[in-house]
Amino acid sequence: AQHFFLSALSLNAQFFNLGDTINTLSTASMMLSHTLEKVIVDEFNQFAEHHLNILLTSNKELISMKSEYETSLQTVLHNKQGGENTNDNMYIIKKNRCESLRKQYELKRYDHCIILNNIINRHRYDIILNLC
Repeated sequence: AQHFFLSALSLNAQFFNLGDTINTLSTASMMLSHTLEKVIVDEFNQFAEHHLNILLTSNKELISMKSEYETSLQTVLHNKQGGENTNDNMYIIKKNRCESLRKQYELKRYDHCIILNNIINRHRYDIILNLC
């Protein structure tokens, strides 16, 4: 009977130690979680909020310009295939507008690439520094 009593005390002590270890791990886990949130997650969210908004605005403008250019191009091509007089003033106006839209679209694509490169090249180090 005494052997069982000592065994039970030993088991209680082991469970107490186990509980203490679990409590220490839980505290360390919470501290690590808080640190990761402040150092990595908040920094990524702030980075994404600032740069992603610029990129999304540029992307919307690019898509809009592309759509406008393609619509103009289809109009010009349709008029040309329709056998209309290609010297017609209206055709020339549409053609000039299409060429102007193409130039604007190409410049916007270039600007969009610059924005992407700036985010990738210049701000990549900001992200990496937050991880170190």
